[in-house]
Amino acid sequence: MIIAGRGAAHFVLERRASIFPNVPVVLFGVERTAKSALGPGAVAVSATPDWAATLGLALRLHPDTRRVVVVHGAGPLDRAWEAQARRNLAVYEPRIEVRHLAGLPLDTLLAEVSGLPAGTVILVGSVISDGIGRTVGAISVVEAARPSWARSSAPSLRPACSERKPAGEAN
Repeated sequence: MIIAGRGAAHFVLERRASIFPNVPVVLFGVERTAKSALGPGAVAVSATPDWAATLGLALRLHPDTRRVVVVHGAGPLDRAWEAQARRNLAVYEPRIEVRHLAGLPLDTLLAEVSGLPAGTVILVGSVISDGIGRTVGAISVVEAARPSWARSSAPSLRPACSERKPAGEAN
């Protein structure tokens, strides 16, 4: 069985003995998990956004970048990614302006990005829900914002995920 995401992982791990006994489990896209927490027959592959590497690539592709706008949603995972992005991108702040748009209603977010000046790169993080609780999704944000971003000439990127050694894998 392959499980993707934190919520599904918690559900399966809590109930595995009763609903999926003796079924091998692969958890994908979860936080780094200790092997002992997984139990026998389970492995976890964590994936975390590599914000600094993504922005580094963006700066190489767009050397005239003067600012980066990072888009985040309002849900718990969105906020966790936002906190990580703020920590990881702080090293760039002396060189360029780093602005985070977090927890905004989708309409407000679209209005904000439609007026971005040249020299701006947009990084889109986790946007599971917007500021008024609507389920949105990062892909929906990118699709909805495409006309606005085309007018602003600001390229948009999703952060690359760093590869992690699976928990439970032999050394």
